[in-house]
Amino acid sequence: MDLRDYLRVLSRRWRAITVLALLGTAVGALITYTANPEYRATAKLFVSVREGSDTLQLAQGNVFTQARVRSYAEVAASPLVSRHVVEALDLDMTPHQLSRRISATTQPDTVLL
Repeated sequence: MDLRDYLRVLSRRWRAITVLALLGTAVGALITYTANPEYRATAKLFVSVREGSDTLQLAQGNVFTQARVRSYAEVAASPLVSRHVVEALDLDMTPHQLSRRISATTQPDTVLL
């Protein structure tokens, strides 16, 4: 087949091609319009303490920070935090519903949240 053959097929079937293209566009627009928007965001935080003057202070600071990171992970999905988020963003859900959708994890033996 050469270019003339393709153009001949297009000229004979232009109505069907146009209808199918419009139908595909309409179905895509309908699906997009009726879909519930869902947003997902991720963040990675590094938690640290101020510098220590010796090795012992640095080691103690690291242990303290790892314990604090685990606490931060629990607080992130707490109703106290989610209540403020619901109020600030004027969301159509309760703080408890939002809390169930929030997750925070820690990586073992690190200070990453």
